[in-house]
Amino acid sequence: MTATDQPSTLLATLGGAYYTSESIFAAEQSQIFEQFQRGRAADSSGATGLGLGLSFVTAIVRGHRGKLDFESRPGETAFRIRLRRRRDRVQVAGPALAEHLAP
Repeated sequence: MTATDQPSTLLATLGGAYYTSESIFAAEQSQIFEQFQRGRAADSSGATGLGLGLSFVTAIVRGHRGKLDFESRPGETAFRIRLRRRRDRVQVAGPALAEHLAP
């Protein structure tokens, strides 16, 4: 995994050999983010799972107004997550301030 910190976006790339070094078949690519979808490569390898992982990731990324996409070619698939940066920085209150604010 690599992460790139840009002024307005945080980009995380999960790449390399994925799905046991198989690419995602073209016919399956439009459905991989849907619930209970497993590719032929996952099924034939005997990998466990229900096909929910990418749908969970999609929901989380969308909840943060981000984007999730992927690129697949023979033997390699890379997933990219793009999240917008907040314009204002959030500061966490230290213990002294937290005690002061407590009811």
